[in-house]
Amino acid sequence: MFQEALRLPPPEKHTNRKGIRGFSFLLSRLYKADKIRYNSDIPHHNYTLREFMGFYRKKSAFTLAEVLITLGIIGVVAALTMPSLINNSQNRELQSALNKNYSVISQALDLMKADIGSDVNPADYDAREFFKNYKNYFKLISQSSSTGILSGTQEEGDTSTFRVFAGYKTYSGIASLKNDIFDDGQILLPDGSLILIENNGYSGKIFITVDINGVNKKPNIWGRDLFTFEITSKGKLLPMGAEGTSYTNMSVYCSKNSKDTFNGIACTASALSDKDYFKKMY
Repeated sequence: MFQEALRLPPPEKHTNRKGIRGFSFLLSRLYKADKIRYNSDIPHHNYTLREFMGFYRKKSAFTLAEVLITLGIIGVVAALTMPSLINNSQNRELQSALNKNYSVISQALDLMKADIGSDVNPADYDAREFFKNYKNYFKLISQSSSTGILSGTQEEGDTSTFRVFAGYKTYSGIASLKNDIFDDGQILLPDGSLILIENNGYSGKIFITVDINGVNKKPNIWGRDLFTFEITSKGKLLPMGAEGTSYTNMSVYCSKNSKDTFNGIACTASALSDKDYFKKMY
């Protein structure tokens, strides 16, 4: 028996691993608590484990002052950046709308040329005659042979037949526009764009003006969301301000300092050719 007992394996050592881990954790916390207890910014007194754990949770959260400061910084940054972001978005929308409308009126003119079998010569069209044919090449929701879509009002002391569109301003924003360049036909498109025709029959000229974002959307300013094109004697549709059009003096017809009543009519060429044109408006 004694020999057999000697051959038996030694008894297993029973260790409480969970207990050891728990005890190690407690020692580490108490060590940290002891370090905190002697920190100069904390009152010197002994903490119980419960007190220490409560203090630790409080120190790991943001104070109300810290939250308010953070929100204040975010607010300042937003206030500085939001206007620029909004303007950039508006500029992109206007640029896109101008390009789209230029394409629309150009395609309509090309279709009209194909049907009549020749170029469109402005001198061949009596007053408002061009509108009668041109309107047929649009998918429109409303049209008027005069100023029926835009309601004009008579200027005080003005005895002429010209009326003022109070909602539209010159490029400088000083004066309202008169209807003598918009009164020979108006076409309202499904997207809200408004096409305005000038074909008086005696000048030998045809102008096509487009409100690219609609009359109900601001700014309603010539050269900003209202742009004019001209059909030349050779039948080409050119942006006003380009060589070969009737208005090319930019200091008079596309200037923030000009007081001319036609200020803004010549901005179209710049708006199409200058990629930063709409950024420079503000």
